[in-house]
Order: sequence, then structure tokens, then C-alpha cells
Amino acid sequence: MQLVTIDQPNHQVLREKARSISFPLEDEIQDFIKEFKEFFITLNGSGLAAPQVGVSLRIAVIQVTEKAFKVRKNVTHTVPLTTIINPSYTPVIESGKNQDWEKCYSVPNRVGQVNRYNAVYYRWKNERGEEETGLAEGFFARVLQHEIDHLNGILYFDLIKSSERYGSLEEMMPYLTA
Repeated sequence: MQLVTIDQPNHQVLREKARSISFPLEDEIQDFIKEFKEFFITLNGSGLAAPQVGVSLRIAVIQVTEKAFKVRKNVTHTVPLTTIINPSYTPVIESGKNQDWEKCYSVPNRVGQVNRYNAVYYRWKNERGEEETGLAEGFFARVLQHEIDHLNGILYFDLIKSSERYGSLEEMMPYLTA
């Protein structure tokens, strides 16, 4: 399994709306999810969407680890490694937005400031086909928005306004540490 990045010839998968999954899960999809989770664990990140490995399916994996408390804003709690299938979110408009730095495995060596909703209601199915719903706040809400946007063909830099910072890690380092 390999990451797809925007500078590769097969990057168009990152711009497509991913296909929905039907239940019960086919063996092929179950095998993909198992391999996908194993691959994600090697990355040690907060989220990964199937299109980022070249598979146009509405599947993502997310987590919020203890490490996030040290390096991110608005972390309210940890979230164990979770597979989300056919996810969606609805913004809690009255919660407002906040700006924070984002980066992405599919946009190597770049970071940017992105405004995201502070809270979203989410809905997805787990691997057993059971629907899960809830309210995500803070960094967890940011992770969900980022990964679900991937499933809709949206990359984080699409959301950056001209007044917000975006560039190489080297260029942005003075702002990241401020």
C-alpha cells in the first residue's frame, strides 16, 4: 500500500467523490480495511482516507492520541483507532470556527492555516454496519472534517483563503513555532 500525492500521475483519485459502501461488507473490502489500518498505524498520524492510497471508497481511519495534547490546539479527549465508513458531518454553526495548522500525507512538505468548525455532528457506519452518531468538538472535529473532505475530493488547501498562511514546512517554520 502506498500514499497517493498531488504530484503523482494518479493523483486524480484525490479529487473524486469516493464511492459509498454497502453492507454487509464484501470480503475484498474487509481485507482492504485490515491492510489500510495496518498501513495507517505505520504513519502514526490522526487520519487517513482511502483515496489517499488510491482507493475511491468512502472509508477513513481516525484517531486522537495522547501526543495530540502536546502539539495541537483544542484537544478535548483521545479517540482510539476507528474505521469510519460512509461518514458525513453537519457543522454546528453556532460553535464558530477556529484557525489551526494542517498538513496532509497527500500534500507532502506543505502546511497551511485552515479555518474549521469548532464542532460538528457526525454520522458513519462501523465495520459491522452499525450506525454511529455523535458530536465531535475541537481537534477531533478538525480531524473528521479533514478526512471526510478527502472523501468528497476536497483537499485542505482548497479551504485556505489568501490572507492565511500556506507554504513549505521550511517557509512556515517561524510561524509554526510562534
